[in-house]
This record gives sequence, structure tokens and C-alpha cells, in this order.
Amino acid sequence: MELVTVGNYPDLASAEVAASLLEAADIECVIPDENFAGIYWQMGTAIHGVRLQVADENLELARVALRNPGEPTWGEGTQLSSAEDVCAVCGSESIGQPKWKNRLKAIGLFFPPALLAWPLLAAVNSRAQCFSCGHKWR
Repeated sequence: MELVTVGNYPDLASAEVAASLLEAADIECVIPDENFAGIYWQMGTAIHGVRLQVADENLELARVALRNPGEPTWGEGTQLSSAEDVCAVCGSESIGQPKWKNRLKAIGLFFPPALLAWPLLAAVNSRAQCFSCGHKWR
């Protein structure tokens, strides 16, 4: 059984909430970074978030369960992708927050006053970025 990552979360609590949603949908999952993230919670940015993994055959079912937590994960007509989850330019699913946000968080660990710039930068910069083609949008 091969495990694949269904999501990366900024902290252990968020990953555990997602894991409980999957377990409620009868999908087995594991958080491989659980111990590390619990002990060294400051290093979440360094490991690019806390991974949540499922079996390869349950990947699409898990994505549906995490995308629509209140809806059942079985039946016909379930849509597996939405416009928010793909890049409008290249169609890639590898999207996330811009790198400057992670860098500012890391700098904030050593120099907390740098976090005062967060509201200013968040107001003028994009909220999402495609890692494949570099396209940014709000």
C-alpha cells in the first residue's frame, strides 16, 4: 500500500481536524509528521506544513471528503475539482500561498517585529500562486 499526501497544513491542529473528517468518512489516514510537529511546532514552515497521507486508491475520495466536509463522499455526480483548486492559466493543481508569506513567518520566529508588516503586505499582494507557471491571483 503506497501512501500519498492529500494535503499540507500549517499546524498539527489543522491536520488533525482534516484527519478526523477523513476518519468520519471511513477513510484511513496518517499524519507522518505528527511527532515532529508536536515537539518542534515552530518548524512547520521549514517542513512545508504538516502532511496528511492516505492510501493511493483513496486519494480522490479523500479530496472530495476534505473539499465538501458536510456532504457524503459516495454516489454519482460528485465533482472532484473546483475553479479555486486549479490555476486559471495552466490548469495545474499545485497552488498555494506565495513564498513571501512563508519567508515572513520564518523571519518572524527570529525577529517578531517583522510580523508588523504582515497586514500591509497582505493588502497589496496576491493570496494564491501557481507553483507550476508562477501565475498569481486574489
